[in-house]
Amino acid sequence: MKKIAFFTFIIGFMSSTGWAELDCPADSAYHIDYRTLLQNGSPNPNYGQEISTGLCGCLGFSPDHELNGNEITFTLSVVDNEPISGIQLDLYHDSGVLAYSSVSKGDKLENVADEDGNPGTMTLLGSWNDDHVRLLAYSTSLARTEGNGVAGNLLEITYSLIDGADLPGDVSFYFGLAIISGTSMDPEVLDVSCGYPDQENPTTIYLSPNNQVDYV
Repeated sequence: MKKIAFFTFIIGFMSSTGWAELDCPADSAYHIDYRTLLQNGSPNPNYGQEISTGLCGCLGFSPDHELNGNEITFTLSVVDNEPISGIQLDLYHDSGVLAYSSVSKGDKLENVADEDGNPGTMTLLGSWNDDHVRLLAYSTSLARTEGNGVAGNLLEITYSLIDGADLPGDVSFYFGLAIISGTSMDPEVLDVSCGYPDQENPTTIYLSPNNQVDYV
């Protein structure tokens, strides 16, 4: 099998749930409340009930992706209708030739501040766990995103093409777990996720075969 080299540039194709299609009204998010205790240590009277957790946050992949050598970087975007203090994501894909390499913060996680407007930082961690990538973002300084309800870059996730493999025609992504930590119920930290690619409705990103260059 011939190896593949790639030019470095950004290309874009329509995906099933691309950035331009990320629709996330500022509606209330609802989730089952599994907290046994509240932050003050008292029993949770709403345990097991569906409760409003804040304003919806939604995730979606941009159809744009960047090819750089044997690496491919995908952009995950977010609509944050309220300030977000962290995320926990389990990301899966269906390609056997793409290996997780790294993750970096997008503008949404770079431009964060505490509730008084003082600039802060988010810690971002990524690791490969058996068959998926676990992504975790949090702040020890109580920083949060702006929460302006506008779609923006959350993460840049890079995969490497395994040695000797051809670039696949497409790759589908979905989340097995997606927790978006809202702030409107402070001091309680509740999940405000409303929409994201899941196993039944993954996002498919099409990769251009025209960007392949054979070499010996």
